[in-house]
Amino acid sequence: MEKNVHLILFVRAIQVADVAMQENVVLSSRFNGGYKVLHFFNFYDIYAMIKLLIFSFALSFSNLIFAQDKTFELNGIVNDSTSNTKIFLNYKNEKNVTIIDSADIVDNKFTFRGSINTPTKAYISNNNKFNLNKYSSEQIYLEPKKMNICFNFFDFTTMKLEGSKTQDEYLDLRGKKRFITEKLDSIYNLKNERESALQSEGNSVLVKELIKELQNLEKLIDKYTSNEAELEFIFVEQNPGSFIAVDLLLFRIRRRESVKYYSIINQLYKGLDSDVKNSRNGQVLSKSLEDFKKSGIGSKAPIFTAVDLNNKKVSISDFKNKKYILIDFWASWCAPCRSEAPFLSGIYNKYRKKGLEIISISTDKNLELWKSAIIKDKIGSWKHISIKENENIGSRKISTIEDNYFVTAIPVKVLIDKDGLIVGRWRGGGKENQKELEKLLFEIFKI
Repeated sequence: MEKNVHLILFVRAIQVADVAMQENVVLSSRFNGGYKVLHFFNFYDIYAMIKLLIFSFALSFSNLIFAQDKTFELNGIVNDSTSNTKIFLNYKNEKNVTIIDSADIVDNKFTFRGSINTPTKAYISNNNKFNLNKYSSEQIYLEPKKMNICFNFFDFTTMKLEGSKTQDEYLDLRGKKRFITEKLDSIYNLKNERESALQSEGNSVLVKELIKELQNLEKLIDKYTSNEAELEFIFVEQNPGSFIAVDLLLFRIRRRESVKYYSIINQLYKGLDSDVKNSRNGQVLSKSLEDFKKSGIGSKAPIFTAVDLNNKKVSISDFKNKKYILIDFWASWCAPCRSEAPFLSGIYNKYRKKGLEIISISTDKNLELWKSAIIKDKIGSWKHISIKENENIGSRKISTIEDNYFVTAIPVKVLIDKDGLIVGRWRGGGKENQKELEKLLFEIFKI
């Protein structure tokens, strides 16, 4: 209705201008019951000015209508495409539904249209696998407006996107981070090479050298990751109205090092503009910060009740004032999780008579693989719960446990004391986390 009214006003304005031209009406103002002539102009000039103003208004208003509709239009030109090829686009719409769309390339041109409420991160690719390498796929930021994009079909490093302010912000930040990201890429590549060498190396001396080198590489990764996070935090502080800001904070709160950055992320979130906070990802970030706080050290452990592998009811409230509980989030397909099995068996056998209980919670979708892994890894001595198996068991439903304990990646371990308070939390596996957990258990049980 509102758009129709504005359209009628626009057409009427054109008609008035045309009538004024035809009748050569002199502009005047009402004054004491009569008309006072303001000024005489060359009316052809006045007519041209009126028309120019009207068309300027029409152009601006058409963009406003486009934005109000919350639709985007991405018009593309591909410089070197072959016949019968497609371009693929992956993004989340205003209903938080993942859309994977495709567009035919016709005469080296293509068009995507969709609905988004705010600037939205998307991935564009020359294949439906969306492999994020610089030649076949790229991350972009869509806005609810018309945009133009061009690139070479086999080299996405040539990509240029016009009409998206958010994309310009993203590219500016990426340029500032380039030195760090290139360093991290090279370190990770070297780390992968050394890990492969370690698996096949039989010489004990060389094994020790490789382990020491890997430890040094981990320190370098931590250093450059911290530098990258600092640059992102500076960007967020300086650009509280950017929708990239909320994506950056979401990424950091879900990382292994989130414990170190929680207070910074929380403070930066409070400083974001209201429209960014109220966006889809802004609300996700708000919930993530809330869940993180509830599942952090010193917080009361979220209560859950479920049925375990042996079809017995398990609730952490049953252990209050009786035992310490180590919750272990894992899955059969997770190699780092599976590699923790000998360590978990060791601490369980060492401390169970002193008052330690382990509850392993699996995120497996395939229950047979879950059960098979328990047998193969010889970890059936303690309690095992499947989130999948408990999805439809009325009041015992625990499908939100991952959110309540803020599990965004596995493995995750949470230690709960006899009062039901969280006293330890570890993301990821590895010797360092194992040493911290064992040290804490030693202090608790005084062995």
